[in-house]
Amino acid sequence: MKKFYQPVNRSNRRIRLTVVINKKRSLLTIYFVFYLVNNLTFYIYRFLSNMALRYSIVAGAVGFFGGILYRDTCSFRKCEVHAANPVVSVNPSEPMEIDIDDPVTKTMQFGFPGVDTVRSRKSYVLSYDRRNRVPHWVFEHLTKEKIAYDENITRAKSEFFEDDSIHTYFRSSNADYKHSGFDRGHLAAAGNHRSKQEFLDDTFVLSNIAPQVGKGFNRDAWNKLEKHVRKRVRQYKNVYVCSGPLYLPRMENDGKKYIKYQVIGPHDVAVPTHFFKILVCEKEDSLFDMEAYVMPNAPIDEKVPLKAFFVPKDVIERAAGLLLFEKLPTSVINSINGKPPDAKRKILIKKARSNYPPGPFGLPFVGYLPFLSENAHLDFIELGKKYGDVFSVALGMQNTVILHGPEAIKEAMNKPELLSRPPISSLELINSLSPFFGGDFHAWKEQRKFVVHSMKDLGLGKTKIEEDVMDEINHFVEVLKSHDGEPMDVKEPLSPSMSNNICALVFGKRYEYGDKDRQFLDRNLEEANESITQTSSDTLFPFIRYIPFYLKFLKVERSLIAFNNLKSFMRKELDKHLKTLDPGYIRDFIDSYFLEMDSQKAKNPNTTFSYEMLVSSVIDVFGAGSETVRTSILWFIYIMAAYPEVQEKVQQEILEVIGTERRPEYLNMKCMPYTHAIIMEIMRWKTIVPLNLAHYAMADTKVGGYDIPKGTIVIANFWNAHHDTRYWNEPHKFKPERFLNEDGKSVVKSSNFMPFSLGRRVCPGESMAYMEIFLYFTSILQKFDIKFPEGMKPTFEAKLSITYRLEPFKVRFLLKH
Repeated sequence: MKKFYQPVNRSNRRIRLTVVINKKRSLLTIYFVFYLVNNLTFYIYRFLSNMALRYSIVAGAVGFFGGILYRDTCSFRKCEVHAANPVVSVNPSEPMEIDIDDPVTKTMQFGFPGVDTVRSRKSYVLSYDRRNRVPHWVFEHLTKEKIAYDENITRAKSEFFEDDSIHTYFRSSNADYKHSGFDRGHLAAAGNHRSKQEFLDDTFVLSNIAPQVGKGFNRDAWNKLEKHVRKRVRQYKNVYVCSGPLYLPRMENDGKKYIKYQVIGPHDVAVPTHFFKILVCEKEDSLFDMEAYVMPNAPIDEKVPLKAFFVPKDVIERAAGLLLFEKLPTSVINSINGKPPDAKRKILIKKARSNYPPGPFGLPFVGYLPFLSENAHLDFIELGKKYGDVFSVALGMQNTVILHGPEAIKEAMNKPELLSRPPISSLELINSLSPFFGGDFHAWKEQRKFVVHSMKDLGLGKTKIEEDVMDEINHFVEVLKSHDGEPMDVKEPLSPSMSNNICALVFGKRYEYGDKDRQFLDRNLEEANESITQTSSDTLFPFIRYIPFYLKFLKVERSLIAFNNLKSFMRKELDKHLKTLDPGYIRDFIDSYFLEMDSQKAKNPNTTFSYEMLVSSVIDVFGAGSETVRTSILWFIYIMAAYPEVQEKVQQEILEVIGTERRPEYLNMKCMPYTHAIIMEIMRWKTIVPLNLAHYAMADTKVGGYDIPKGTIVIANFWNAHHDTRYWNEPHKFKPERFLNEDGKSVVKSSNFMPFSLGRRVCPGESMAYMEIFLYFTSILQKFDIKFPEGMKPTFEAKLSITYRLEPFKVRFLLKH
């Protein structure tokens, strides 16, 4: 144990005393004592010239009158501080530290408004949060003797009671918890203080209590952690425990972060969102093992191991605004969360030595996420200007590398080590076999190969699929006509039209827009696309996946319902196909898959081809195929309404090449360079997928000269690739001419144009998407003039989801002929 005293500050010849004021005495007593001290020392100074002697006499006078002050007004005590425990024991009767200094005492002569106070209870120490009516923190020093079981000492004799040392304005009461739905959760556990009944009783004071969810947390997970603490006490010489509440932020639907928590009872007692507990365990050799936990104040599955809630100590410190165990030298720490304390430092050193990409510093636990807006692709552009074409950024607890420059993207997307997807538990939960979005590299490789060949066999690039698309466009055009030029939300008929094209490919049929099955399919596809963007959170914060309520927190619950509905829908269609399957006549993708599945199973019983894999594959095809094309066409319609002069040029080219009566054909695009350039420019200017689906390093590799360690998430910023001033002239302007040669008669392609990604992960439906976009674009402009409603001006406002979506808008389709 170390003896700690407040030093005397001689540099400015002022005497500074730290005292603990007894509430029964007033500041007038202090003024009176110091008045006597000052007058006495003044006269001594007049007669003594020796400076050392002066200081000795002053010190003696201070000691003399300090004794009087101790007896009559204050409690001076030596404070004992253990190396592992930064808490200083003080007077338990609501103490307050005051630095006696003339300006301070004059300013504060009518009283202090209040500060957070340290309260020394009978067997533990706490700091009380008067605003939230719960502890800031609670410290315990535990030994085997303190937790020893005695059947005569029992909590059955204990009752919860108010802390009468706290002003009535700020204390909590039992009435606050009555019918609140929350348990009175101990911070200093009752089971930790059983050496005396009075010690056990003292843990039931309400200043040691905070509202905790009962079933699944206070009575289960938190209790499990408390038992673990006592297990450590039996294993170590001394155990020091700090527990406390946390109020952590969360992202809301508007893309902003908020700290929200419930309050209960007449005194508005705060319900913490999380709780922390730090253990410092002293070994016989005087070394220390440390464990730090953060647990959500919510039901937690009993199967979740405690180590799932390990966090770095500094994460808790920054979140709680506290410095915990700061006087514990790092030289005596043997382990932190079961690992050597320098493990993180070694990783950082390894990164530095291995030429890890540079990047901005983030915050513990959340990384750089708090500094990103809802349009993160634009934030990454600013970081890229500072750190270069390849830079790192911590997103949550996951190391991430952003590919900023086109050359770096091309290099990375062709590396075999970067072909996998990161593991996302919530995505695995809602669509466990997803071959195109999941992290099973082998499944992706085998399934993708089949999908590409199957689509070619079914007519992609031939007239079969094109005829189906044109038939669907005719239905869509009729819906536009029915609105007679009145403002309409074109997304409403466009969504079923897009998915009907996938239906024709996969099911071999289309649905009427008003069909109940059609509406059921569209509604669940929309719900899945809306909520699936939240599912990556458990990749950034791995511990979240162990928390049952995270399904609702991340909107995964909604996705799960939507995906289950989609799976049910798909299984019905698959069963119909199985009953009518004819190996000699392949109608669609499902027939083709069933035949391939039988063939693969005959060759390899462990093949990834299965009935359920087909269900997941079909859902993936619908999600990727309809969302991206629909978003693209909505942008085309919006931009044509915003640029009527460009619209006229496209219509003139349509008139010259196709005419007014003949249906557009995909082959016409070769003879329509201006229309082709418009399509390319819109896909560049308003990059539909600004940030590609994350890639995952399966092994150590290099990109742009930097080392990318195994397990790193890699994200390509295609938005920057399409707006980089090094490769594009005035990239933020809409200039279709950039894709035309000088005479405007042919299209000039750029290697930096990558709307459907590139490399082996390029979209397998790229050709079909181009065909759909061209046919819808030309068919609409062949029949209609597109205009905004009167008084509406284009804003081009959009929000990043899976795609870069326009805000809802209305336009008018005026029939030309």
